[in-house]
Amino acid sequence: MSDLDLALVTALVHAARRLAATRSLEEAGEEVVRAATSAVPGFVSAALVVGDADGASAVVAASDETARALATYQLHLEQGPLALALDQARTVQTADTRRDPRWPRLARSLVVRATAPVAAQLCTPLVVGGRVLGALDLSAPVTGLPAEPWVRAAELHATQAAMVLERLQVEAQLASAVDSRTVIGQAVGLLMERLRVGRDEAVELLKQHSSISNTRVRTLADELVAEADELYGASPRAGDAAVPASPSALPRLR
Repeated sequence: MSDLDLALVTALVHAARRLAATRSLEEAGEEVVRAATSAVPGFVSAALVVGDADGASAVVAASDETARALATYQLHLEQGPLALALDQARTVQTADTRRDPRWPRLARSLVVRATAPVAAQLCTPLVVGGRVLGALDLSAPVTGLPAEPWVRAAELHATQAAMVLERLQVEAQLASAVDSRTVIGQAVGLLMERLRVGRDEAVELLKQHSSISNTRVRTLADELVAEADELYGASPRAGDAAVPASPSALPRLR
């Protein structure tokens, strides 16, 4: 193994350890783009794009404004290595985006916008279990393609990033689910105390109003708890004295 190969392996190992220690998407994004610019020689800019639950993709981290602008152009135009990597879940590269006939609108945009001096690009998707979570977009101000080992290094880094992002998404979903149950439980308690009904009836009232108003149960619960906080200072907890019902306390359920 050459000194260059050893340096790359060492850098990827350190990046993987730092990624594993991140606790938020923002932290992970910053670490991903920071390490990515060391993964492939000459590719000095990097942007991380992640998709949301609705399938829309957005730039969540970038090493510089050039990388952010380039990723944004591609998402907006739906052209370029990034758009293709997201769509086909495969690594895409070009020696010079400005002269690549596959993406004429993007090429024109880059030529016109002198603030984005981009030539070569390497984009690899973040895939876990066959699901595309996003993509890593690397760019260089000079033309040319990286050697195959460096492409594999970028793909390895993207795989490590994908695994961390999946963990963070699962943790966020679990936290959201717990929070939803807590808020809905508080709203049910409010209805039980103010309307003097049982738990099952209170739950049914929330469901019925959710259906009638075409509003999510969680949204209704948020409104009820927020209103209780505004009117009485805090929503009642289990074991607290019942708060007298107010004609305006539950206007949407009267």
